[in-house]
Amino acid sequence: MTSNSELCKKVIKFISNRIGAYSQPENLVKWCELAKQTINYDKSPLAFSSIITRRLDKIEDLKGYSLMEKVRLVFIFSRRVSAVFVKELEDKKCVVELNDNRKITYFRSPDGIVFTSEHIKQRKLFKGKRDNDKKKTVVKPARRSQNVRKPKLAPNPPEGDDVEMGNEEEEAAPDQNPVEFDDLRPAGNHDLNVQKPDAQASIQEEGVDLINGSIAHDNNEAQNFGQNTRNRVKIEDFVEEIQRAPEVIILDEEAEMRPLVFEKISLRKLAEQIETLAFNINLEDSFQEKASRAVRLFKANDQLIPIQDFNQLFNIVLKNLKSGRLQNPTGTSIKLCRLFEHLARSLIRPLGEFLMADTLKVLEEEIEKLKGSEEKIPLKTVQGKLDGLMLVITNTWVNLDE
Repeated sequence: MTSNSELCKKVIKFISNRIGAYSQPENLVKWCELAKQTINYDKSPLAFSSIITRRLDKIEDLKGYSLMEKVRLVFIFSRRVSAVFVKELEDKKCVVELNDNRKITYFRSPDGIVFTSEHIKQRKLFKGKRDNDKKKTVVKPARRSQNVRKPKLAPNPPEGDDVEMGNEEEEAAPDQNPVEFDDLRPAGNHDLNVQKPDAQASIQEEGVDLINGSIAHDNNEAQNFGQNTRNRVKIEDFVEEIQRAPEVIILDEEAEMRPLVFEKISLRKLAEQIETLAFNINLEDSFQEKASRAVRLFKANDQLIPIQDFNQLFNIVLKNLKSGRLQNPTGTSIKLCRLFEHLARSLIRPLGEFLMADTLKVLEEEIEKLKGSEEKIPLKTVQGKLDGLMLVITNTWVNLDE
């Protein structure tokens, strides 16, 4: 099977060979969709576009491309550029101007090739033409009923070339009817169903077990959370987190609006983002392959999980990651600030800007606190926490080990 790295190289080359005639920002997801017709990668165009953006964000490290090809890639797909790349351009006598987001708004090569754009999201093109296929949601006046939910105004179309585009893809195909999460899962001590009052009581009495190590703050965070995946350790402080009533966000103040507490997310979508995150932060190949198997499984038989369940679990994992940071970790590691940026961009935001607003806010606050920090966390620990999170969410996850 072709590795993600090789597929990524092929898709970038496919796109680079076809954008030479364009001089304005283009929709990367559409280009990934076009590439998929030729390069049969096993991901959605949206998920793969997030992988491509990570490569383009380190354009100076891209091998086999001329300087002009690199400039065209980052300009056409509105990617941020580093000071290293800007200096490389200036050394070649190019004129470069950046906006506050470090995107190239003006470029002129020594031989007179000019690119200029303000990189406005709504003006993204595809093959040089305005994309008229984007879905639009229009709120029309209608008679109100206590049984009819008021239509929501869709958020602004996200950038086609950014991992933040999680809202643009359908959560499930129109002909699929994802069954409820609780109806599919086999019985188990670590199953969650916080929609039922008696389930919370059960959690309070028995605690919640996680595979791969405890989420409690007082355990040894340097241990590999991913080792011995069938050893289960009881969590002592999970109960306290579950007991806290989550903030219920309502789109407006009217009583008939359905609160966020009733919303659900697709496990297929969650598995796709876990797969993307694993690739972006270079987790072990075995874990990436496990996530890929989960994506294929849930494509055939999707499940839904209450967003409240996921948020509560993720917030605890987040605290556990914070307590697992080390000044000088052994083995492969990642800066904690950088990890949280990856979690926001590759995992949480694609699940839905509005649905995940609370969790995104927590992540953004942590990122702000950690700016300039050199604290790191072993990738083994990160992998273990993600493995444990998915195991608690669905029993199916443990069956994906080979």
